Amino acid sequence: MSQKGVPYTIRIARMIKETFKADNEGVRWYVMGDDDTVFFLENLVDVLRKYDHNGYYYVGMNAESIISNTQFSFGMGFGGAGFAFSYPLANILAKNLDVCLKRYKDLHGSDYILQSCVADLGVSVTHVKGFHQIDLHGDISGLLSAHPQAPLVSLHHLDMVEPLFPGMDRPQSLNHLMKPAKVDQSRLFQQSICYNHPKNWSVSLSWGYSVHIYEKTMLPSLLQVPIQMFAEWRAGARPAFMLNTRGLSKNPCDIPHYFYLDSVDEYPGDEGKQRQVVVTSYVRRFPRRQPPCVPGGNYSVNYVEKILVISPATRLETYSSLLLTFSTSEYFLFTAGSSERGAQFTVEDKERLEKQLHDMAVAVERLESSRQKLLSEIDSQSSEIERLFEENSSLSTAYQEATGMVTLWENQVKDCLKQNEELRIMLDKLRTEQASISTINDHERQKRNLELNNGASEISQAYTAEVISLKGQLAKEQSKAETLSAEVLQLTVQLQQSVQAYNGLARLYKPVLRNIENNLLKMKQDGSLTVQ
Repeated sequence: MSQKGVPYTIRIARMIKETFKADNEGVRWYVMGDDDTVFFLENLVDVLRKYDHNGYYYVGMNAESIISNTQFSFGMGFGGAGFAFSYPLANILAKNLDVCLKRYKDLHGSDYILQSCVADLGVSVTHVKGFHQIDLHGDISGLLSAHPQAPLVSLHHLDMVEPLFPGMDRPQSLNHLMKPAKVDQSRLFQQSICYNHPKNWSVSLSWGYSVHIYEKTMLPSLLQVPIQMFAEWRAGARPAFMLNTRGLSKNPCDIPHYFYLDSVDEYPGDEGKQRQVVVTSYVRRFPRRQPPCVPGGNYSVNYVEKILVISPATRLETYSSLLLTFSTSEYFLFTAGSSERGAQFTVEDKERLEKQLHDMAVAVERLESSRQKLLSEIDSQSSEIERLFEENSSLSTAYQEATGMVTLWENQVKDCLKQNEELRIMLDKLRTEQASISTINDHERQKRNLELNNGASEISQAYTAEVISLKGQLAKEQSKAETLSAEVLQLTVQLQQSVQAYNGLARLYKPVLRNIENNLLKMKQDGSLTVQ
């Protein structure tokens, strides 16, 4: 056979034939993978068990990057992620492999060559989400934290991405990941979503890896989308990925609190029986350095120190729970997890778990009833507060108008008093002039003729008329001043009444606000119940 093209790819492709020719008694599947691929064998066996090994099956997964699939094939099971042939397919492929290798000798990649050979036999790849090629760069924690509910089969290219756990190098991270994998591979990385409604929190668990807590309610359809902290396999390739992603937000409500796996513990059952539960703990690996999400009465997650996830010891069971441990010794229980096979519970286990779930349901129902009652009370108090605010606004407006009128009338009274003072000064001046005129000596009167006497009489009459006119004006101004004084008195009484009404309204607020404060304290006490 010609060895043109890329010899080592042809050599790797021929391994399927050489392996098949070896001792294969009882073999059902043939699996291929790279030397830098980490396989989770228990999950691999569980995945392949779903398919009929007597049929023609080619099981694998394409790459996460579009550029990789474009370069090779979208219908290919990538060799880095690993792929599997059922026994009948491997048999017929081995018989026709030499002819196929001649046909595709110039293709690059043994997995691409084998996919082309299998396609010529009329078999297409069966995609399984648990195979991971990881044709990515950077931090893939956002991808792994949103892993679908499918068994984790493989991880490839771990030397091309950042360590899986913060504060560890790659070997340490891989060894740390093996701790939950040794206890229960079936749950590893599978995402569970739950909510703490009283605190308005959304919790996303990637079992055995991480927990994300958001300080607001986020729909599962959004939480299932990976946070893009990773980069393209080839810089600048657009579109980049075979999956939807969401970017890193600057809004603290959209930025989760990150918790990573700390420890895995197994606890035995009663009287030393086989292990009953598995408890995984998650802690912060780095400070969040973000302000809390404050709108809508949301609660801060800053005081959460550790998260405990309690799971049954059996694989892929229905019951799993999150136990959040707070620095205030407060606990809250969530249900989480999923199943693909029925649980192997004893009757006692089932009854005990059903009783726990019933107790939790009763406690949640009680808390929800208290919450609804308090919300109803707050609504009624809010209506009363709105009515009181409206009355206060009306009284404030009336008070301001009365104050403005009082100020206006005070200014007018001051003007009238000033005019009265001026008229008084003029009247005194006229009286002085009149007195000086009357003291003219008799000698000058006799010396003056009759014309002078007549002229003096006319002047005296003119002064007398002016004095009478000024006296009339003075009387009018005094009357006007008295009227203004009476109106000022009346406005003062109205001002006192407005002040009294305003003080009475202020006294009404105190019991209302005290009632609201008592209800909030009661709600806080009800919300601090511990569900065991």
